[in-house]
Amino acid sequence: MAKLTFTKTLNVILLGPPGAGKGTQALAIAASFGLRHLSTGNLIRHNIQAQTPLGRQAKEFYTRGEYAPDHLVVAMVKEELCARELEKGVVLDGFPRTVAQAEALDQTLAEFCQQVDAVIEIRSDTEEIVQRTEGRRVCPRGHSYHLSKNPPRVAGQCNLDGLPLQQRVDDQPETIRKRISVYREQTQPLLNYYGKKHLLRKVDGSQSIEDVTGSIQGILSALDAE
Repeated sequence: MAKLTFTKTLNVILLGPPGAGKGTQALAIAASFGLRHLSTGNLIRHNIQAQTPLGRQAKEFYTRGEYAPDHLVVAMVKEELCARELEKGVVLDGFPRTVAQAEALDQTLAEFCQQVDAVIEIRSDTEEIVQRTEGRRVCPRGHSYHLSKNPPRVAGQCNLDGLPLQQRVDDQPETIRKRISVYREQTQPLLNYYGKKHLLRKVDGSQSIEDVTGSIQGILSALDAE
């Protein structure tokens, strides 16, 4: 994907229920605008797998299909942001999730003399997400497949490293429905928070992946003209 020209520092938040495609879109937007991609889902899983002090605390919540408490997620994100230079900016995927997290992010970015520039909500139907995510399989190194849309060449085996594919606990239908329900209950105050700041934009997540990417690129490119 060709990089787009953006003359300002750009810090973008992608919101949406689990399975709405935030990760895919965050990677595409990060690549096209030359931004860092920070996925809190990946960050939490890394901490859990590495058995860091924060990861051990988060594990008990994550395996129940619950979100980790604000103080744990904020600590992980702040540690990650402060460990690396923001350079042109960052795409935040899955963070913040609550107003308390949003306020903590504002404070952290202010330390770099930066701010949130755009918040984009990818809107998707619950059952559509369940159908999409229950077919997802990943290998231990993070390569992702879908049983019907992007199957591996050999069933149950990663094309790139030959490792066995697994269904993540948080991709199982009963878990994803619970997490979407919690997301919708907890995120409305956050949408109100960014709406009052005139930062919130909405994108139809039922479009093709390419069309969703194009919609987000259009929103962000327009910011440079303001």
